[in-house]
Amino acid sequence: MVKPGGICPAEGLCSAAYCIIDICRMPYFMRFILFLFCLVALVESRKPRRKRWTGQLEMPKQSHLYKKNLDATKHGAGKPQPLLRVDDHDFTMRPAFGGPAIPVGMDVQVESLDSISEVDMDFTMTLYLRHYWRDERLAFPSTSNKSMTFDGRLVKKIWVPDVFFVHSKRSFIHDTTTDNIMLRVFPDGHVLYSMRITVTAMCNMDFSHFPLDSQTCSLELESYAYTDEDLMLYWKNGDESLKTDDKISLSQFLIQKFHTTSRLAFYSSTGWYNRLYINFTLHRHIFFFLLQIYFPATLMVMLSWVSFWIDHRAVPARVSLGIMTVLTMSTIITGVNASMPRVSYIRAVDIYLWVSFVFVFLSVLEYAAVNYLTTLQEQKEQKVREKFPCMCGMLHSRTMMLDGSYSESEANSLAGYPRSHILPEEERQDKIVVHLALNSELTSSRKRGLLKGQMGLYIFQNTHAIDKYSRLIFPACYIFFNLIYWAPHRPLMVPGIWSLNEYIRFHHQEARAPGEARLEPMEPTASRENYLIWKSMLAAQNMKFGIFLLWWGWILAAESTVHWPGREVHEPSRKGSPILKRSSDITKSPLSKSEQLLRIDDHDFSMRPGFGGPAIPVGVDVQVESLDSISEVDMDFTMTLYLRHYWKDERLSFPSTNNLSMTFDGRLVKKIWVPDMFFVHSKRSFIHDTTTDNVMLRVQPDGKVLYSLRVTVTAMCNMDFSRFPLDTQTCSLEIESYAYTEDDLMLYWKKGNDSLKTDERISLSQFLIQEFHTTTKLAFYSSTGWYNRLYINFTLRRHIFFFLLQTYFPATLMVMLSWVSFWIDRRAVPARVPLGITTVLTMSTIITGVNASMPRVSYIKAVDIYLWVSFVFVFLSVLEYAAVNYLTTVQERKERKLREKISCSCGPSQPRAVMLDGSYSDGEVNDLGGYMPENGEKPDRMMVQLTLASERGSPQRKSQRGSYVSMRINTHAIDKYSRIIFPAAYILFNLIYWSIFS
Repeated sequence: MVKPGGICPAEGLCSAAYCIIDICRMPYFMRFILFLFCLVALVESRKPRRKRWTGQLEMPKQSHLYKKNLDATKHGAGKPQPLLRVDDHDFTMRPAFGGPAIPVGMDVQVESLDSISEVDMDFTMTLYLRHYWRDERLAFPSTSNKSMTFDGRLVKKIWVPDVFFVHSKRSFIHDTTTDNIMLRVFPDGHVLYSMRITVTAMCNMDFSHFPLDSQTCSLELESYAYTDEDLMLYWKNGDESLKTDDKISLSQFLIQKFHTTSRLAFYSSTGWYNRLYINFTLHRHIFFFLLQIYFPATLMVMLSWVSFWIDHRAVPARVSLGIMTVLTMSTIITGVNASMPRVSYIRAVDIYLWVSFVFVFLSVLEYAAVNYLTTLQEQKEQKVREKFPCMCGMLHSRTMMLDGSYSESEANSLAGYPRSHILPEEERQDKIVVHLALNSELTSSRKRGLLKGQMGLYIFQNTHAIDKYSRLIFPACYIFFNLIYWAPHRPLMVPGIWSLNEYIRFHHQEARAPGEARLEPMEPTASRENYLIWKSMLAAQNMKFGIFLLWWGWILAAESTVHWPGREVHEPSRKGSPILKRSSDITKSPLSKSEQLLRIDDHDFSMRPGFGGPAIPVGVDVQVESLDSISEVDMDFTMTLYLRHYWKDERLSFPSTNNLSMTFDGRLVKKIWVPDMFFVHSKRSFIHDTTTDNVMLRVQPDGKVLYSLRVTVTAMCNMDFSRFPLDTQTCSLEIESYAYTEDDLMLYWKKGNDSLKTDERISLSQFLIQEFHTTTKLAFYSSTGWYNRLYINFTLRRHIFFFLLQTYFPATLMVMLSWVSFWIDRRAVPARVPLGITTVLTMSTIITGVNASMPRVSYIKAVDIYLWVSFVFVFLSVLEYAAVNYLTTVQERKERKLREKISCSCGPSQPRAVMLDGSYSDGEVNDLGGYMPENGEKPDRMMVQLTLASERGSPQRKSQRGSYVSMRINTHAIDKYSRIIFPAAYILFNLIYWSIFS
């Protein structure tokens, strides 16, 4: 129902028609109000409403800036194979096959430098390696000209550059959670191929300035199969092609700079290749070595100087101090060498440590000289005193009780002991009575005459002159050495040391077999001046003066071709030879496939060429890239090499107009016959597969095949250590066919001895590579027959310098240190016994350290002879003192019995000679020396008389008191002879040893 007024009732249900009629009947003002109300309701409905939080993340709607246009080529209904036409082309052949070289741009982002190993001389790097090239076979239609990103598994179905890392020891592509590979293709056929790789590569480091050194390492990239006629590698953006992560850091090094270079590399068997270099320079942090090596070594040297301020009569204290500093320096040197390779030249840290060691060792010898000179002076005075066996008139004498172990307070009480105090006889039984007789300087007659000959023991109150001078000379020399060593902020080698190291390394390089020719010049680490110096030294040894002048002129003229550090090198241009120059060949059209061209499906390649006929000849040549390690403990070696096979298979022949070879992708190897080579006596081996399998397959039109592999193999080497470390080892790598006997396959070296090439940068820290050569033999197996076997033989001569510095020199010093005992007073038992024991223990430590790095062989080695003979010399020095001590005791017993029968007219009864160890302090000497007689006269000398009273003495002996006897303080005869016999015998042994083994 409608109320009067034409307005729909709120509580009733009105039809839409009635409402519209009522609205039309409204006044214009009401219509306007209703229109505004509807408009506001519409605007409010468009505003986002606040929703209750549900814990779910709401993604914002994409802006029109990020909205991509749809591309019909990227619909999910399609497959990549029909889109990229992968099945329509043969991707075992490179793009534009038979035409000009395909350019492949590279850029790299270094993610991290994982480690730098000084012992193995290598580094480990993780990087993103990206390739850019164009393959028209992968072009596809697109309306937006946008790239497409495919799964990494598609890489196995298309052609990719076979880039590998030269001089790499091991490498791998990360595969977690899937293979870290990116493949992006553009509609015009441009390809971006990226991988995440970790590679461990060789870095020949120079440790002559270690630990104040800077090292420059390189990671080298090169195509394995394609020469520069087929593939041109280049840095895509020049120096900007190399990027590094901002977080790259090393605990021990400061990374100074990264930069890129590119050069050409030549292999005599395969041709020229483009090679890219990632170079980086590392500067070693010095703080760790200052804290752990230099500072402790300096402290030990300073600690050895404390000996100069200790009383020269305190023999046990000074000898023990010297021994402990020597042993501590030996421990520091051993710890440093444990983490370093066994290089054949001296390092900066070696100079500092061994000079410090010499300073410590000289401090021990200094005290030996002081003690010996003091003994000589006492002997002279003793001879004078022996002329007056008794003294009846002593002025101002005092008697004191002495047990041999009194303290400083007790010494003070002794100095003030009253004269009138006389001990009863029963209290003096088996006690030592000391009479201090003082002579006045005013009584000149007695000073020159009687009392001068009656001195019992002369005690030096002042420091020995040698100690005084040593307190100045030793610190001054050590400070002067440090100034030379550290200025200017790097170690200045002893004159000639650095040049000698460079000369030795250059001479070793010239002495070994010549290696593979390379286009890039060597980069000597020497400066230009030093290079010319040791180059001229080599010339002067082998040429006469006139020829030497010509040689020097040639050096000055040719040095412009050598790349000196900091000097720009211009790459020599290379003209294409008719052998390497390629022209277009209709047989190499991309329209054909390798299977069709080589007729692979028409033949059974499970059978060898000429099956059933005569043996197929297979030539072999090898290029050794590196000798990674030589292990004495495992008796093996690890070698990385390029192994190349040459044979003819007429089934692979194809028509050609210019008779040029074809290089195929390594995946084609699985479809044809290849020789089944293996390494005899190898422990483990593998074919490198980063970034692809390092395999090259090159086929000529007449069916000749070149098949090359890059292999790392660890093989057994039976070494003879009877002359170690003066030994020369000969090892062999043996190659043989596993299945085919000599009736089916004939292996031979393709070019004789020229079939073996070596990289010119091959070096080992411990060995000098003297010679590489090849041999061929027949091997017989009773079950299978005769086989051709090829041998790669190489001779290694061990560098002796490291062992001279770390084994022979320390052993010799320990033997010499044991001789110091002969110059120390024989009464200093606490000093001489620890000295002998310490040298024995040190020799045992040296022997144990040498044998820890050697196999347990059943024969004696040359180093064992030297070390054990040195050990015997050290051990005999201990026995020598045992004999001296025993004979001295026996002699004193005899003299004591003899003196008991001799009586004096005056003096104390029953005088006995006793052993003094000479280990009393400065305070005791000062107290005794400060004794003044009652009349105030200043004494200038002191006389000591030792008597021993006994209850069993007869009345006649008891009445004979005041008798004086002299104490025997001279050196024993055995010590005198040992000072000559031991050094002479050891020198004779060294002459015989080095004449036999060197």
